[in-house]
Amino acid sequence: MKKVLIDYLGRNNAGPVFTIEIARSMAKNGYEVFVLISKQTVNRTEWECDSFFKEIYEVDTYSSNIEFLVNTTRLFVSGKKKIVEHYKKKQIKFDYIIRPFYHPWAVFLDNTIAYEKVVTFCHDPISHYGANKLRSSLFGKFMKQSDIVVVLTKSFTEVVEKKYGIDKKNIIFMPHGIIKMYKNKQMKQDSTLYSKDKINFMFFGRIEKYKGIGVLLKAFNMLCEKYQNVSLTIAGKGQTEEFEDLMKNLPNFKLMNRFIEDEEVGMLFDGPNVITVMPYLDATQSGIIPLALEYKTPVIATDTGGIREQLLDGKFGLIAKPGDEKSLYLEMKKIVDDKNIITEQKKIMKEVSEEMDWDVILNKFCQELEGKCDVQ
Repeated sequence: MKKVLIDYLGRNNAGPVFTIEIARSMAKNGYEVFVLISKQTVNRTEWECDSFFKEIYEVDTYSSNIEFLVNTTRLFVSGKKKIVEHYKKKQIKFDYIIRPFYHPWAVFLDNTIAYEKVVTFCHDPISHYGANKLRSSLFGKFMKQSDIVVVLTKSFTEVVEKKYGIDKKNIIFMPHGIIKMYKNKQMKQDSTLYSKDKINFMFFGRIEKYKGIGVLLKAFNMLCEKYQNVSLTIAGKGQTEEFEDLMKNLPNFKLMNRFIEDEEVGMLFDGPNVITVMPYLDATQSGIIPLALEYKTPVIATDTGGIREQLLDGKFGLIAKPGDEKSLYLEMKKIVDDKNIITEQKKIMKEVSEEMDWDVILNKFCQELEGKCDVQ
């Protein structure tokens, strides 16, 4: 039985959910799965209670900038040695170290653990607008350490090949599976969140420069000039000062500017006439699409990066031009004018979601992974 180390030191957002799905499915595919995770990860209890894993080793990472500095120093002074000795004492040489997401510590940690191949998932081969330059530099080093790279959209295979010097034969495409965890954890629906008499547009995710929040607010303002039966909810943590004028006096608008707990996520997607809006200025792919698929919540997204590919080249979802509030407004208007679009989209999404089950996707991924390693 081949041994796999899942190295994930992130704490929140989409990472913990994506990673535990990968780990579980690899265990189901016959791998002996060891896990290296952060003590601060939001789904720590779920990892600890899962019987699929051979061993879980927890690392004290951080929950603040000060803790990051202190614990990074501690990692280099003693923490790294402790981790290395732990696996050395067990005489484990991993067939694969699987890195589902970038983490700065992994750049310096993974090459000290005995392994055959490093497999890295590349979610964003092109840095987002406003990305930190130091992070981008470390990310490049992180990628170049990889023996095999996994991309979540085929369209970025060539980018990874050219930008990071990864041979095309060592790049695997694996689509993002449906995110089921939130439905399992979902608390009772808040009846005050959405009105069944309105078309309820919703943005979910971290509020960052590349997400196009300003474009969404302008488009919604245009919509409100013509319609009263519409609402907009923006749910996620981030800086909103630059949007204050756009949000001021906006009717039927709700801002939830905080970290959204796992138990709350489902309520955002699982309401009457909810439309997920992704007004991104740039993006390679998004975990919001598989989350919307799980809830059969129609999507309006911008045609940037690999988003169109995730929407199966328009098989489902409505597509607007990035950075263009008029284009986004027109797509939103289509749904307000014709609610049958919601019914049609839900039907298509139900068909598509059956193909996006994690076990189905990982079974194909594992076959391709072994095929590539057998050739080398």
